Amino acid sequence: MMRRLIPMLASLLCATVLTAADLDAVRSERDPNRRAELALNNAEMALNETRNAAHAGDIAKVTAALNEVRESADLCYDSLRKSGKSPRRNNHYKKAELKLRSLIRMLDGFTIDIPLDQREDAAATERHMQEVHDHILQDEMEAR
Repeated sequence: MMRRLIPMLASLLCATVLTAADLDAVRSERDPNRRAELALNNAEMALNETRNAAHAGDIAKVTAALNEVRESADLCYDSLRKSGKSPRRNNHYKKAELKLRSLIRMLDGFTIDIPLDQREDAAATERHMQEVHDHILQDEMEAR
């Protein structure tokens, strides 16, 4: 049991450090609209990492990558809000909405493919992404 636990913890630590570095690079972007776009691209890459890790059976990497997907979606939304532009006049809101919808579909398909014991994290990530998508959509629809 202990022999399995140590490599799994080491793998989780490495995955967390690597993903944090990618997300820190996105956070360093000065333009909020560009940062939002980069955050969604990062979320897509993390989702692909999640799929690969799940097929390899690496639960720690799956968890770390799903966390990065959630953080990337949050960073995207925060960046759009900090742009200071009206959501109705900012094309980046619409691009983010469409990209999030696409990522949610990908995540939904991924959730169906993984074993039952790993689905809760993926389903929670999907719900979180849907909430971020709904916030963006609500901002676009509000009259300002």
